[in-house]
Amino acid sequence: MSLISDLVDRVGLLLQDSDHSAWTEDVKRLQVLDEISKLSRMGIFGEILWRNAVAGTAMYSLPETVVKVNAACYDGTVIREATERSLALKNTDWELRAARPQYYTQDLQSQTSVRVNPEPIISGSEIPEFPPLPMLWRIDKNLIFFTSDNPQTAGGLEQDCMVPDWIEDVIVIRAASKLSGDKGDYEDEEKSYMLDMIAGLFLSGMTNDLDLEATV
Repeated sequence: MSLISDLVDRVGLLLQDSDHSAWTEDVKRLQVLDEISKLSRMGIFGEILWRNAVAGTAMYSLPETVVKVNAACYDGTVIREATERSLALKNTDWELRAARPQYYTQDLQSQTSVRVNPEPIISGSEIPEFPPLPMLWRIDKNLIFFTSDNPQTAGGLEQDCMVPDWIEDVIVIRAASKLSGDKGDYEDEEKSYMLDMIAGLFLSGMTNDLDLEATV
């Protein structure tokens, strides 16, 4: 795991601009953050979030880094994504239903919250599992969310955030490619093209079926 500031320094090395004379440090930092944001929209950064299901509670909070909930489970069983409109068409009193959760929805919620329906009638245990398999917190009668995240949401221009080490090279190479391709005194189209190709090959090798068109 590296900090954003570490990646900025590496971009400078790749551009042969460690003293920030060609591109300022803030310009490099903004480009690094932009590449992280683009990759997050592609679902590159994922998290598995455990939430204690509480009887009578339909709304559950998520970290500010969450971009989207991709899947969810209750009591170890998959629950389906749905819109509030479809739930209302299925049951006019859907908001009042209490039973075993079958659906989750985010369409009318903020990114930092998710609603399950029906709301649980039994609270799950908060006691850790020993041994911690498959995870520390108990799955039975509890919620698991599989999310796409944007780690830079927790940082910003003036703050550092941690970036997974397996994607660091791609972020650095993509940022250097974009900066070297920008119009100006330091434009280098050949370097920009080659770096973009290298970043694409890295992503292809990491994800196998990633559409390289989406990385541009």
